[in-house]
Amino acid sequence: MNDFNSKGADEKQDQPSMRHDAQLPTVNVESPNRDKPGNDQRITLIFIINSKEYAEEVNVNQPLHVSAQKALHTSNNATRDIKQWTLQTEAGDNLDIESKVEDYNLEDGAKLFFTPGAGIGGSVVQIESETEAMSLVDPQIARTKYQEQVTNFRSNEAMQRARGILLLKAEFPYVLFGFAVPRIKPTPILFGVKIDFSDFDLQPLSVQFVDPFTERPLRAEEVGSHFFKRTGTVQTPDANGGIQLDVQPLLQFHAPDGLPFLCVRGIREYHNHPAHTGDSWFLYRNTEVGTLDHIINVLYNYGINPLMGYQFQLGLPPDPNRIPA
Repeated sequence: MNDFNSKGADEKQDQPSMRHDAQLPTVNVESPNRDKPGNDQRITLIFIINSKEYAEEVNVNQPLHVSAQKALHTSNNATRDIKQWTLQTEAGDNLDIESKVEDYNLEDGAKLFFTPGAGIGGSVVQIESETEAMSLVDPQIARTKYQEQVTNFRSNEAMQRARGILLLKAEFPYVLFGFAVPRIKPTPILFGVKIDFSDFDLQPLSVQFVDPFTERPLRAEEVGSHFFKRTGTVQTPDANGGIQLDVQPLLQFHAPDGLPFLCVRGIREYHNHPAHTGDSWFLYRNTEVGTLDHIINVLYNYGINPLMGYQFQLGLPPDPNRIPA
């Protein structure tokens, strides 16, 4: 706007004027973004893909798929069509990626979760051929191993249900379980786990903690158990009934609002962690460690069985005598 008026002033000096008090008209030249709130307003969204966080700066006036596609590219998941994912809020609400970011009133720093194998609105998309094409293990072999493990669990399903272990869904390559504590009334459903058989058993099974109703990945603070492992003997209670117990939490996370993983041999997240490069999965492959039955028992023994009742604060304290060594 200043350049325009300066140019006009120069032209006025060069040209004769019929009246000395003549005024050039004032012209307002507006910036394209002026008086258009949100035209280039930017926020940062955190996309959770395969338990990892990817931050993307987004223009709230753009369709959500623009930033979502960038996140998939950054996470090396761009080979799978974006419509073969479901994008959800932390509350488990599905998002239409064709809508603008501002349509959902997302706050700066909001976390959105990608779930593979479903389309917009939760409709299931058949992606078996692409998934299998990207696999390192022969698809038929992977399916056979998957079926063997699931069939073995189902052969004792009634017993497992009595323990509080509920098989909710089994669709290759995933199995979804819910974990409850039947001895406690009212019975709480503490968490769900989504177990991924992709490339099993060239790679160990992947275990992700999820909401058993929506399959939304859970933050560490949302999992109802710490999965304590006892590292010392159970001490005699003191005069007030208190017990000093040396325990190690098997549920690991970088921040309370971060995504947790189970630090146990035979689980993909354990063997892929930089601290465990010396403890190779191939030391346990073809053993009981890392099988579906083994993982289910670990989740039960450390996450469910020690819990005996509610505290006044609605906590679930473990019985020290029931925590395995």
